[in-house]
Amino acid sequence: MVGMVWLVFRDGDGEVLADGSATTSEGTSDTSTPSGEEGEASDTTDDAGATSEETTTETTTIGDVPLSDLPSGAPDSFVAVTSETFELVRVDSRSGEILQELGSWTPDLAEGAEPDQALQMVELAPGGTIYVDDCCEPAYGSTFIVTDAFDPAATPRLDGVDAEISPDGSRLARSSQGSAVTISDADGNELGTFGDADFTGPVTTALTWVDSSTLVVDEAGDDTIHRLQILDVGDPNAPVLLAERAADPGFIYLAADVRADGNILVVRRTGAAGDVIAEIIDPATGATITDFDLPDDVYEANYDATGRFVVTVGTAGQLDWYGAGQRGTLGTGFISVDW
Repeated sequence: MVGMVWLVFRDGDGEVLADGSATTSEGTSDTSTPSGEEGEASDTTDDAGATSEETTTETTTIGDVPLSDLPSGAPDSFVAVTSETFELVRVDSRSGEILQELGSWTPDLAEGAEPDQALQMVELAPGGTIYVDDCCEPAYGSTFIVTDAFDPAATPRLDGVDAEISPDGSRLARSSQGSAVTISDADGNELGTFGDADFTGPVTTALTWVDSSTLVVDEAGDDTIHRLQILDVGDPNAPVLLAERAADPGFIYLAADVRADGNILVVRRTGAAGDVIAEIIDPATGATITDFDLPDDVYEANYDATGRFVVTVGTAGQLDWYGAGQRGTLGTGFISVDW
C-alpha cells in the first residue's frame, strides 16, 4: 500500500527469534522468542520451559527502553529512513549514532512539517546497494537505486514500490500498479511481470525471496482474504504456484523474511489494528511450523545476511532486535530499516 507508513505516522498510526526470555526495562513487557539462529531448534521454548504462546506482548513505551548491547556477530550498522525528516541514513547498530546522512526529498524540512514527497521503505542488497521507495507521486510510487547517496533529481528511479532483493543480489521484485509484480535484475533491467498492471486483479505484494527463483507474495482478492503464495518465478512472466496459505478472513500479511534454517518468518495482523502474530513456515509446503505473538505495533521485520539476527519496526518508530538467544532495542525514530 503506497504511503502506508507515512500515513500511519501522520495519524500516530518479524521474528523473531532467539530462545530465552527477552531483556526488558521498567515499563516494558517480557516476551519469549523462537530461534532464528542457524542450527538451533525452531521451537519457541525458553529456558524456563514456557512457550511463546503462553506469553503476551504489549506495545512498548519508547522512553522506557534503553539501547541494548548486540551480541558478537550481529551487523555493525543498518540503513533506515527516519520518521521526522524521512531521510535515508546509515546508523551504528551499537551506539545508535548516525554514520552517514544519505539524503532525502526535503533535507531542510522544518520540524513537524509534512513533506509533499517522502522516502518510505528501505531494502539493503548483499553488495551494499540500497533500494528505497517513496510516496506519493506518481500515484503508486517509485523505487530508487542508491549506491552512494540519494538525490531525487539524479538517483536512478524504477516504477513500483516494496522492493525485495534476492539473497544472492541478482533479482529485484517490486509491486507494480498494485495488481502486478515486476522482476528485474539488480540494476532495474526488467525480466518480466506477472499479475494485472491495470488494477483489475488482486493486489499483489512481494514479501521476500527464498532463493533467486522462489518468491513469497501476499495476494489480496476482492473477498479481502489475504493469501500467502510461494511462487517459482524462474520465468517471471509465468510464475508457478508451489504452495499457498489462505489466512482467516480479516488477517493481513505484513512482512516476511527467510531465516538461517531456510524457513520463512511471516508477520501478519488481525484487521487494521489487531493482534500481530509471527509464523514460521516451511517454504516447501507452506505449512506452519510454529507461531507466536509480536508487539501489536510491529509492521516490518528483516533478517541480516546470515539469517540469524532480525530487526522489527513498530509504528512508534522503535527498532527491536532478536538473535543469539537475546533481544533488545536498536533505536527509535525510524519508519523502515534493513541490515
